[in-house]
Amino acid sequence: MSAITGDVSYEFLDGTPTEKVTYGRGQTNKLGINVSIFGSPKVPLIDYNAANDLLETTEQHWNDDGGHANVVARNNAEKAWDKLAKKETYYVGGMANGDEAIMIKGGCTITKTNSTPTPKPNPIINPKFSRIDGSSGCAHFESDHDKLVVVESFVYIVGTGTFNVVNDQLVIGPGAVIVAMKADTHRKTDITGLPIKQDLNGWIYSINAAGAGHISGPHPIYTL
Repeated sequence: MSAITGDVSYEFLDGTPTEKVTYGRGQTNKLGINVSIFGSPKVPLIDYNAANDLLETTEQHWNDDGGHANVVARNNAEKAWDKLAKKETYYVGGMANGDEAIMIKGGCTITKTNSTPTPKPNPIINPKFSRIDGSSGCAHFESDHDKLVVVESFVYIVGTGTFNVVNDQLVIGPGAVIVAMKADTHRKTDITGLPIKQDLNGWIYSINAAGAGHISGPHPIYTL
């Protein structure tokens, strides 16, 4: 029988930018109040607060004005925030050493984790692959995933031919050509430097410690 233990939760990483800012502000507030416990946070509170402010501002600009430049700024701010918040939460978990009361004082929520192995990622949900109007040789990937299974990274491929994932390995079909390939921890990313005025296809798959999930594609576009 597998053991059940308490630990800090990282579910906040699956939240919206607004939810992430709420988590971040709550955590910095708790760390500031409990400075006697968390005297030297992994991420200085001034840096964490700056990341909260930037994510909030870029999200507001995107909501108010739209536009590709604003969504790129928001996505970059979210990636930076994810990195800092994950590091700070990991620090709190280490300081707590299993004490759930300390975790809560560090602004964390608690999860009960099962020691059974993590399964491979489930198939990609709602994949999108589109060109960026007004930008030559650029394309935008966007996807979702089953949040009940941890995903550590997404792999994005642009090319021609056929691709598949077999036994956690990318299999390239006969005559297939990879035009661009990128790994990103974020479910949204841009690919630049693509050949212009060509029919291309996009593929997405996700990976975690257990291996690779099913590949999604082909998703066709015609580049500008």
